Formats: sequence, C-alpha cells, structure tokens
Amino acid sequence: PVLGGFKNAKFSEIELQMLPGQALVLYTDGIIETKNPAGAEIGYDRFKEWLLTHYNSDAEAYYQAVYNEYLQWLAGGDAQDDLTLITLVYKGSDVTSPA
Repeated sequence: PVLGGFKNAKFSEIELQMLPGQALVLYTDGIIETKNPAGAEIGYDRFKEWLLTHYNSDAEAYYQAVYNEYLQWLAGGDAQDDLTLITLVYKGSDVTSPA
C-alpha cells in the first residue's frame, strides 16, 4: 500500500542484504507522473533508464544526476506533484572480523 495513504494499512517487512556498491533508491510517484511541456510522463521505464545510466557509487552524485534529468524533463515548467528521491549506496562494512 501507499505509505501514509491508508489509516490502517498493513505492511510487510523485508530484510535486504546488500553488497558493497549496491544502491537502494526510494521515490514517490511525483517523479514518475511528472509531465514535460509536451504532456509526456517520465514513467517507470524512463526513470529506470535514468537510474541505470547515472549509477554512481557516490550517493550524492547519483542523486544529483537523476535529479538533473528530472529538472531537464520539466524544461523550466512547474512540478505537478511533490517529489521525494532518496539514493542510498552501501559502501560495505567497516567492521573487521576477529582473526
């Protein structure tokens, strides 16, 4: 279910095991449904393409590259919805195993 959309929504819990360099991207539908001046939506396929094209092991650089694509899509127009875009990149554990 949509986060915050239903008062008594039930959510499943999952545990992710990430390898160093893997990314997790959290976003709202505001980015998927954004339309350019011609009326075309970004959509899931285009957004996925941006994520794959601009992957960077630096989470801030990754975010900025994808956000810049979003701004280019708007082409100076106004956003039609709120937007959340969070990029997380797992760097690996700093914990060393005992010898």
